[in-house]
Amino acid sequence: MKVKAAINVDVGGKLVIDALEIGDPGPTHVLVKQFATGVCHSQLHQIHNPVLPRPLVLGHESTGVVVAKGRDVTHVDEGDRVMLTWVQRDRFESTPDPAPWPATYQGQQVRHGDRSPTGVFTWAEVTIADQQYVVKWRSPTAGPTLCSMPSASARRPSRCWPRRAPG
Repeated sequence: MKVKAAINVDVGGKLVIDALEIGDPGPTHVLVKQFATGVCHSQLHQIHNPVLPRPLVLGHESTGVVVAKGRDVTHVDEGDRVMLTWVQRDRFESTPDPAPWPATYQGQQVRHGDRSPTGVFTWAEVTIADQQYVVKWRSPTAGPTLCSMPSASARRPSRCWPRRAPG
């Protein structure tokens, strides 16, 4: 599946908006059509980090709807509204390690902003992630509101959008 994504191809370079090829979900993967995504200061550091391999896809917090899932995914179904986060939702000693996801840009495997082979990227119309990074919204009335989640570079209290006028 081809999806539009923001891709960092050069250290310190501008993001390229182009087609990213996402493979079919593996047994533990979830495909999510994005509603909204966050921008964290850590992504600015990643764009300028010469150690990270390119092409690089970024973003580690978003909201969206499940459009497909792997056969071993049991906590969400197609049509469920979810949040993606960089924190594993269910990490126990017996929990299998998250599986790397299939995504390429111009024939090259893309990496996300971390040095590990798994994680999330959310600066795309549709993303793929291991089920460990996908959290189901429990409220049936939850809308596409994005709240900044705690991250390593957080220096301010969380803010939520859209904001509502007082009264």
